Parts: sequence; structure tokens; C-alpha cells
Amino acid sequence: MNKQSKKHIGTILAALGAVGVLHSNASAFETKSVEMHAAAVRVLMENGIIAPLEQENWYQINRKRLEEVMSKADTAAPSAVGLIVMLKAVAGPDVDIREVDLFLARIGTQDYSPVGK
Repeated sequence: MNKQSKKHIGTILAALGAVGVLHSNASAFETKSVEMHAAAVRVLMENGIIAPLEQENWYQINRKRLEEVMSKADTAAPSAVGLIVMLKAVAGPDVDIREVDLFLARIGTQDYSPVGK
């Protein structure tokens, strides 16, 4: 494993620890604030899984890179599994990342209003 790969893995693991809660029973990743969501988007962009489009809040999935990550996730590589779970959380529960190339991911305070208000 080269130095650059170790750096990426360290970034991913740090982001997973900092940006959300991993639910071990459901393998779900939940972003609780604007900062968490923005950090998840940033990690996905840094790893080449998504790319921002010209239209605000729209992102395109890099299908080739996602397939590479999915193949690594099949071997239970923790960083690859984490990236896939993170992508599912950022894209939204109604988005099938295997079928969709574009998705909307708002990163604004209006998207994180307190529950019950």
C-alpha cells in the first residue's frame, strides 16, 4: 500500500468517525448536521466517487470509480464499505446508487431543521 493510499484511507476513516454515526446492526450512516453532510460530500469528491455539476447541489456519480470501490467492498475492505455507505447516505434513501448517475444533495441549514418543529 503506497503512501497516498494510506493517506486516503486515513482521511476516510477520520471522516467516518467525525461526520456521522455508524449503526452496526443496519450498516447505516447518518449525517446529523450540515457540517457532517458537507464533510461526507467532500470525502466522496476527494475519493473521486462523485463530482459536482454546474447546477448547485447536483452531483454525478463516477461510475467507473464506484465500480472499483464496490469490488473492493465485496472483499470487506473497511474503507470501501465506508465509502459506499457514505454515498448512500449523501444521495438519499430513495436513490439506488447502482442505477442513478445524478442526484441532488443539498448542503444547507434548511435541510437540517430540528425534528418536531
